[in-house]
Amino acid sequence: MEKIDILFRVNFKSKAEWENFKRLASLGQRYLLEKSEERFRTKTTKEIFTEIYQQQLWGTSDEGFNSGPGTHDRELSEVYINAVNMWLEKVSEKLIAVDLGCGDFHIGSQLVSKIKAYIGCDIVNELIVRNRKKFKFANLEFQQLDLTKDELPDGDVVFLRQVLQHLSNDLIIKSIRKIELKYKYLILTEHIPHQKEYIKNIDKPSGWLTRINLGSAVDITKAPFDFKYKNRTELCAVSHGGGLVQTLLYETG
Repeated sequence: MEKIDILFRVNFKSKAEWENFKRLASLGQRYLLEKSEERFRTKTTKEIFTEIYQQQLWGTSDEGFNSGPGTHDRELSEVYINAVNMWLEKVSEKLIAVDLGCGDFHIGSQLVSKIKAYIGCDIVNELIVRNRKKFKFANLEFQQLDLTKDELPDGDVVFLRQVLQHLSNDLIIKSIRKIELKYKYLILTEHIPHQKEYIKNIDKPSGWLTRINLGSAVDITKAPFDFKYKNRTELCAVSHGGGLVQTLLYETG
């Protein structure tokens, strides 16, 4: 990223002029993102994500349900599955897991054998109906719910994989406040910029795009979220889509 900066910077007379250009470019990106999400502005969260799947905005599928490259890109999914399964094997006893935003369950189906009980949750009703028909495990159940407002199932560990990045800050706050009080472990995956210094938690409308388009990302430990935890460990990180898909394990209690 620094090499690219230098190549472009030589066309500007001063660092201030370069910084001003980057600021204007960022504002342009924000405008384009908000225009792209405008169709969702008056819709409920359930309506937003139902439409995303119906229009296959994250990817096409013969079944009509595709949770996107974060789920189906083998480089991303295999690293994540291996890292989470390794951690689950180290835990002294099998856990009850709650998967918030389980999507098409391509990922969860490869974790369920390491779990005492697995509860896959998603806001899209048609997706839950499809998952119930497709996946049959004795320790698995699916629930249709909105993690931003509904009561969450009891459990030990919660999986939240590239979900918050699609929500507005207000909805993230509502979700985080419930999660930090209910679960001992949170395994959280977010798409973050490569550079170490970036503006965290820029607000955006809920929708199919993420803050990576703004050079930002969700950091639940920073304002306005201020997630409380005892320990934090990186389970895995993979370069992807102009950034890093990072999975962190938070121990809350």
